Amino acid sequence: MQAAAATALTAPALFGKAGRSELAKHDGLGLAELIRKKEITPAELVDEVARRIERVNGQINAVLTKNFDLDRARDRAKMLEPFGPFGGVPVMLKNLVAYNGGRMDSSSRLNSKRIAQKGLLVEKNSPLVEAMENAGMVVTGLTNAPEFGLIDTTEPILHGPTRNPWNPARTAGGSSGGSAAAVAAGIVPLAHGNDGGGSIASRLASAEFSA
Repeated sequence: MQAAAATALTAPALFGKAGRSELAKHDGLGLAELIRKKEITPAELVDEVARRIERVNGQINAVLTKNFDLDRARDRAKMLEPFGPFGGVPVMLKNLVAYNGGRMDSSSRLNSKRIAQKGLLVEKNSPLVEAMENAGMVVTGLTNAPEFGLIDTTEPILHGPTRNPWNPARTAGGSSGGSAAAVAAGIVPLAHGNDGGGSIASRLASAEFSA
């Protein structure tokens, strides 16, 4: 399991008038340094993520806004005393990891119905999520993924397809397509991905070179 890193490229097909966020000018370590220098706060970064979601997610469907309550991230950011190499840095989690702070349905219609009937399926975080939060990261959302991660395009029936921010007419690939698109679109500097057959490497290539 790895994390996708932010790219410094621009996506003119999507961003035209909207431009890039100030957030997108820095990678995760750069934002952590700004926080340490008190030039920005973790809470301000969460608000910036919310603004980016509002501005661009409707065009790419990378972030599952109904599966995560951003107020949870705001509460953590306000109480957080930044620590670790990524203290206060926003991150998103793919909808295929154990995380007890969101509606983790694995893009499955069956799981979604079960959650509606019995409540959230995940009761504790995976060791990866624990490590990310222990490094000071602030989870700010969940990213789209194919159902159970079984195919190489992010086009689940439950949540709909994720589009490539460099060219929305193209796919963002899979199974980490939502995370790759969220990073490429400048919504967050870091996003979780997991890889059973080369999906992270191929999605990063897609995010960087599919202009």
